[in-house]
Amino acid sequence: PLTVMEIIHKPMEEFNDLLSNQAVTEEQMNICRDIRRRGKNKVAAQNCRKRKIEQISGLENDLSLAKSRKENILGERVELLRQQQEWGRRLDRLEKDVLVRLGKEEKDWKIVVLDRNMLVHLEKRE
Repeated sequence: PLTVMEIIHKPMEEFNDLLSNQAVTEEQMNICRDIRRRGKNKVAAQNCRKRKIEQISGLENDLSLAKSRKENILGERVELLRQQQEWGRRLDRLEKDVLVRLGKEEKDWKIVVLDRNMLVHLEKRE
């Protein structure tokens, strides 16, 4: 007699050899083939579920990393906005100081940066 494990896990060639070496009826052969088909399907379904769980786990890990990265980026953004405001205040103070030293009224004059080399000139406000 053949065990269920032999029917399911033997390579097809060995399975066919086992069946041909046994004195079995056509109905018994069909039952063995059905057992093999169902067993193979069960193993395939288990493997599929396992792969799906591994895939979900990988995606959850990716999501966790992405959330962490997003938090870091948002933290950097807050810090950069704070620095931008601070530099804006410093620039305003510097402009006021320069205009005062030049004896120009702040309401009448402004300092304009002309190019990337920081070339500046005074311009009358309109």
